[in-house]
Amino acid sequence: MKHQFVICTDRCRLRQVQPDDLSQVLSWRNDDRIKKWFVNRSTISPQQQIIWYNNYLNNDNDMIFIIEEKSNTGSPIGLISLYNINPESNTAEFGRFMIGDFNYRGKGLGFECANAVCAFGFGELGLREIHLDVFEDNTSAVGVYKKIGFTITGKRLIDNKALLTMVLEYKSEIAES
Repeated sequence: MKHQFVICTDRCRLRQVQPDDLSQVLSWRNDDRIKKWFVNRSTISPQQQIIWYNNYLNNDNDMIFIIEEKSNTGSPIGLISLYNINPESNTAEFGRFMIGDFNYRGKGLGFECANAVCAFGFGELGLREIHLDVFEDNTSAVGVYKKIGFTITGKRLIDNKALLTMVLEYKSEIAES
């Protein structure tokens, strides 16, 4: 979905993914340290990445943001999304989330950006519920989601790994960092 939304946090700026971002996103997505957390852990080809992007542009129910840090160069450091947005049920899925630049990990930026995207979903899009799936052994991500207010509502096995379903329901206040 083409959109013009920009979400700003104290340390980051989130803007729509653009064609110039695709090679960086592909590099992050194919990094073994990142792709191990995706349900589809296969290596993505440049052609598959272009097809993915074109499908995104033609889908009115997905919003994909590049995360840029604001303090140094303003360079892209990650990706985050709300997708499968359903305006009838006011629900969406949260995901495609990665801090791809390892220099920016462990600094609280993941929480800051995830919290901002959820607040955006509730405030700007009128969502009532956001859900996600995360591998149980991805303890840092599970911790971020719990800090935001997501609760575990289910668990299933994918390739002998426990995959948690977590849900965040609209509340008038959001988590503080």
